[in-house]
Amino acid sequence: MDASHMALVHNVFIRGYNSIYQQAPHIRPADYRDFVGYCLAWHEMVQGHHDSEEEVLFPGIEEATGVKGIMDGEKAEHASLHAGLSSLATYLRACTAQPGSFESSALLAIMDTLAPALATHLANEPPALASLATYAIDMKDLSDKTAKHSMARTSVVNLLPMLWFNLDVDFEDGKWNNFPPISGPVRWVLTWLLVGLPDNGVLAGSSNSLQSGAVQGTSTPSCWGIVSTLIQHIDQLLRLTTMKSAPTSTH
Repeated sequence: MDASHMALVHNVFIRGYNSIYQQAPHIRPADYRDFVGYCLAWHEMVQGHHDSEEEVLFPGIEEATGVKGIMDGEKAEHASLHAGLSSLATYLRACTAQPGSFESSALLAIMDTLAPALATHLANEPPALASLATYAIDMKDLSDKTAKHSMARTSVVNLLPMLWFNLDVDFEDGKWNNFPPISGPVRWVLTWLLVGLPDNGVLAGSSNSLQSGAVQGTSTPSCWGIVSTLIQHIDQLLRLTTMKSAPTSTH
């Protein structure tokens, strides 16, 4: 994962964090469950990203450079986030069990404790990766392996909407406006069908990723359950279609 790609992903984290922080005080009780689901998806995205870095990217960089401990600084920054991310997950899971117990003040207090370490890490890591340019590292190969590791361990139902609705499509003159790489049917559903639903809130995301006249800014995340369910069904349908169309071997 090169520095540019890392900056893009980190910006998604920041935009997701900001969307949660800004929306939390205004969520209606009827939307507590969906909003908590949105917050959990953000947590899963950040935690899964860090886990994949530590299990694939960082060891790969260390092996490629031959410098033991070269990513220890980034590992230490991850460690500084563990307590805050754990507290966030614990609170959100309790709210999932009892949605009526959600309180925006409690959520924001946890996020306030997380913010300093998170901001430091998100700012430091892209330059750290850029500094590796002096080494002969196949960063594309490492990036692909890290992404596959993350996707295999993260719910696509949560990850894709969170990435999609918090993506800055103007970053680097639109170079990343088709990120993440998803199938045409899923992209169509996210871009056109869901933004046309009444009061959908578009997941409370920051959403300039919704292009060509789609919603630019959001209110409440009442559509989170609909989004995730539709993506899940489309993903299952595509998998079944792929299995049926795959050639069978003969002996």
